[in-house]
Amino acid sequence: MNRIPYDLILYISSFMRLNDILQFSITSKELYTQFDNLFYKNLAYQMYGICFWLKAKCRPQIRSKPLGKFKLEIIRIENFQRNLDNLNISRWTKKDFYNYWKYDKFIS
Repeated sequence: MNRIPYDLILYISSFMRLNDILQFSITSKELYTQFDNLFYKNLAYQMYGICFWLKAKCRPQIRSKPLGKFKLEIIRIENFQRNLDNLNISRWTKKDFYNYWKYDKFIS
């Protein structure tokens, strides 16, 4: 199989939602390796912004248990948001996360 140019993969994935990207990435080993931590870091910054991730880095690690990879962190947030959807509760905004992290510091 000819190698798909990374730029083309980035372009195609820019039209996809997270779940679609995850499904697309597992279609071949070649694609899976193309979707590296740098790709998910850029996606995370695109989805939530750099400021969000800087604040997330400051949250209490004992309680938040950072996963170490942007892909896993994005998946964790999306699973949380889907659980809110299933409970008919509005998805959290960045401000909701910030308030939770601020409150969490006081109860740790």
